[in-house]
Amino acid sequence: MARMQRAVDAVHIGIIGAGLAGLRCADVLLQHGFQVSVLESRQRVGGRLHQSRLKNGHLVDTGPNWIHGTDNNPILDLAKQTDTMVDSWTTRSYLYDQHGERMPLKESEDYSTKTWNIIEDAFKYSNKHSSEISADESLYDFFRQRSHIVIPDESGNAEARREILMQTAELWGAFVGSPIQRQSLRFCWLEECLEGGE
Repeated sequence: MARMQRAVDAVHIGIIGAGLAGLRCADVLLQHGFQVSVLESRQRVGGRLHQSRLKNGHLVDTGPNWIHGTDNNPILDLAKQTDTMVDSWTTRSYLYDQHGERMPLKESEDYSTKTWNIIEDAFKYSNKHSSEISADESLYDFFRQRSHIVIPDESGNAEARREILMQTAELWGAFVGSPIQRQSLRFCWLEECLEGGE
């Protein structure tokens, strides 16, 4: 038994990422006597679990998009204990404005549809033209360019509507776990979700 313990003590494990999974993995390994180093590229821990302060002072969650499973789920229990706003998953898209008010469903659906269509276009464009795309060009740049196409100047209140579209585009960053300003357009086609919803 002592020999086995010395073998465990000699093992040093590196964990990439200080998100919830990486931190939990480190916790379990430390409890079992392993030496652990956690490497994180950001200036903070938590991964997608993050909050940002809006320009108007409101603090909003910019991280986890959903809670998988609601039976005996400690994350859902925490959300309830902290009065975090939760909603059930439907095929509808609901957006909230900077004051925390729900936008009209038709308007929310329109922004959501435009956002997902641009993401799909970015995947296709990236897959087809990857070798020609500058390494400095981001998914954000692609969104900014396409926003002028899907919301043309003559459509009325175009700048304000483009700004809302760009804010919904940033939700993709929360979904993937990296801000769209830092996501390479050249390689964004690699972010496509696998079939099966897992």
